[in-house]
Amino acid sequence: MNFNPLHHPVIYNQPPLDAASASAWCEHLPFSMFLMSVLRPRVLVELGSVPGALSQVAQILATGTQCHSIDAEQKNETYLAQFADGTVDLLNIDILPTTEAVKYHFETWLPKISSDSVVLIHGINTKESGIQEAWELLKSKYPHFEFTHGQGLGILAIGGIAAPELQEFFSASQADIETIRSFFFRMGEHNQEHYAYQALRDQYHNKRESEFAKTAAKLKQDNSNSEEGWRTLQNQLDMIVSSRGWRLLQLLWAVSRRFAPRDTTMHRGLEVLINVVQRIFAHSAIFAGKFIRLSEYAQWVAQNEPRAEQLRRQRLEAERLAYQPLISIITPIYNTPPRLLEEMIRSVVGQTYGHWQLCLADGNSTNEKTKVVLQKWANKDQRVKVSYLEQNLGISGNSNAARRLAEGEFIALLDHDDLLAPFALYEVAKLLNERPETDFIYSDRDMVSEDSAQRFAPFFKPGWSPEIMLAANYLCHLCVIRKRMADEAGEFNPATDGAQDWDFFLRVMERTDRVAHIPKVLYHWRQWSNSSASGIAAKPYAVAAQKRAVREHLQRRGLEAETAVFPGGVLRATWPISGKTKVSIIILTDEEDVQAVINLEMLLGSTGYRNFELLLACPNGAAQMPIGYLREVAPDIPIRLVTHEPTTLPSVVYNMTAGQATGELLLFLNAASETIRSGWLEEMVRWAEVPGVGVAGAKLVDADGIVRHVGVAVGVNGLAGYPLSGLPENSFSIFGSTEWYRNWSAVGGDCLMIGKELFWQLGGFDEDAAHSDLELCLKAQAAGLRVVYTPHAKLRHTGALRRHFANNAQAPGQLLMRASEACDPFYSPNLSTEATIPQLNTGSVITSDHV
Repeated sequence: MNFNPLHHPVIYNQPPLDAASASAWCEHLPFSMFLMSVLRPRVLVELGSVPGALSQVAQILATGTQCHSIDAEQKNETYLAQFADGTVDLLNIDILPTTEAVKYHFETWLPKISSDSVVLIHGINTKESGIQEAWELLKSKYPHFEFTHGQGLGILAIGGIAAPELQEFFSASQADIETIRSFFFRMGEHNQEHYAYQALRDQYHNKRESEFAKTAAKLKQDNSNSEEGWRTLQNQLDMIVSSRGWRLLQLLWAVSRRFAPRDTTMHRGLEVLINVVQRIFAHSAIFAGKFIRLSEYAQWVAQNEPRAEQLRRQRLEAERLAYQPLISIITPIYNTPPRLLEEMIRSVVGQTYGHWQLCLADGNSTNEKTKVVLQKWANKDQRVKVSYLEQNLGISGNSNAARRLAEGEFIALLDHDDLLAPFALYEVAKLLNERPETDFIYSDRDMVSEDSAQRFAPFFKPGWSPEIMLAANYLCHLCVIRKRMADEAGEFNPATDGAQDWDFFLRVMERTDRVAHIPKVLYHWRQWSNSSASGIAAKPYAVAAQKRAVREHLQRRGLEAETAVFPGGVLRATWPISGKTKVSIIILTDEEDVQAVINLEMLLGSTGYRNFELLLACPNGAAQMPIGYLREVAPDIPIRLVTHEPTTLPSVVYNMTAGQATGELLLFLNAASETIRSGWLEEMVRWAEVPGVGVAGAKLVDADGIVRHVGVAVGVNGLAGYPLSGLPENSFSIFGSTEWYRNWSAVGGDCLMIGKELFWQLGGFDEDAAHSDLELCLKAQAAGLRVVYTPHAKLRHTGALRRHFANNAQAPGQLLMRASEACDPFYSPNLSTEATIPQLNTGSVITSDHV
């Protein structure tokens, strides 16, 4: 017998099936995997009451098969006309109730079967169904093979068999037949145990999730009560300390301490006066509202957002704009709570820019009050267009229906329960007048409570950062897209519901890089129990959709990527690299340092990517590094020592050492960096090889897991600084996550990778300028290349950052000086430049400039 299951490892897979298919088909799944992998049918038809298992296998194996699942209770004439004669390569007849039913379906489908097709009949050992009798008749006419386990599975060869691996089944001796049956029986038995265990595990998880949901709801309510109590107390405290009475009391206390020492007659008299004042202002505290100190974000909103008179002027200015594009707002509707729907529509109708249309597609809401609100506004404002669908098509399907109503040059996306700032479309139109070539616009956003009483959790975004889109959909809201680009990208994909906008944005980005950011809060994302703003638990299916969206985007770019979700809902994408790219790791060492030797030993011993050489630059006269010992640690890694004069500037030493490198990639690394993960260098290479990326940087953390470097922003803390440093890993701030891939103006030279050819094209490190690592990154950016930070190349850095931004005798490079005088596009003007942990910029009003 030539059949060897080890030649077909796909047999041993246990792919996820839906519950019905797993229950009915699991014992024959190993054979199904084998059959589909060798037969690779062009067209598959499944007939039966629980069809779909083979279709799922075809999808898992990516055989390219056209799969059709048909309810056997329907008459075949309904479906036969869809198929030309001789086109069906695999027909699966699942358990049917009678012999006549099996014969009927077999005979009516026989003309449609190709000359080298296979027919499966499931349930041939189910006596009460009548299939057994039909099987005995059919196997007398055609070459066949039968399995007796799992209710029995009969296999008929109609004509020739194109797959030689399957042909052996029909010509096997009796002994070989028993061997094959025994093998697949054992595999099926194992599968049955696996799926039974999976079903029990799912039941257990569902039970625990239900318990967890109840506990979480209680904790959420308790937390809400606590927060409400805290806000009440805080407001009371604010009222007190902001009141005239409090200031008077402070004055009296100061006078008392100076002129009426304790235990004197004057002191006792002042106490009486203070008590009188306290009673007076305690009584009048309810009138002290104008003295209440606003929260920090409320202060920022009051300082930066237009008030009523400014909005009135905006309406006049909007009418005078030379270019007034029609903006079609796309909103899918399904059972939206009427109050939230009403507020959403009012937020659009109240826009200071009036050349818009609101395109609403209702997926046949069962809440009649929802439809009443829709019809009211459709009758009230002709710009409100409503399409009433016969059924709910889901987020994507309903959105696609809304898009078909759009007549504008641009479309904007708005969720059914969210709000637009009244000046949102004005800001969009204003930008398009300044930069009419723009194809994609996005803005900052915050969240709004279910009762609309509070705005909170602002998210201030960087300028266009394509690499973040591989970790998180940071664009999200508000996004406005040129309709022509949207049409080229195609419709929303129902297979990515929950991440349909992410998938759509990625397809648009594959077609244009004319992207603009409006650094203003133009969108208020509603947080309530059914909104994804309340957390990913509100839409758990979204995780799989997010992974798929990013994976397929990278595959369209030619990268066979896999995606995974990390803590905090952050995605990571990986794709194979050849391993043929040699890396030259360049490290400056001042003198023999035990910790530096330990770090080098860890680097050499635990780095998984082995195609690298190590170049150690050391001053003449300093104690030499133990090269011999390091070579014993890693005999496969070339290690060379490069000496230089002690007074030589680091930029000069780096250039000199890079001149002796033999690798295609250069990695400049601080000796104080400790290897934590074996895959760190592979991750750096992965990104350095991506077309369009010029420089790659890593995450540096201290011994306690506190972030020290995720990138560099020009103009922060003076000339340049490290945004997000000082936060723990896995932190999410008003500027996003420490764990996102990011684009920056620069990354620090403590761990900086660049192609050797590009390094010399850019002139290497500027030997006449301080901060030459930053200058190098800015040169790469000026050449049209991206600077990328990856959090998955992680090193521990306990020493001083060698390429810090302290003053020295050298002046900064010209690019760095010019960049520091402007707003860094990868930082937010809404954030303070005086702190690395993101804080609101309360010192100045944000202008209308766009990034």
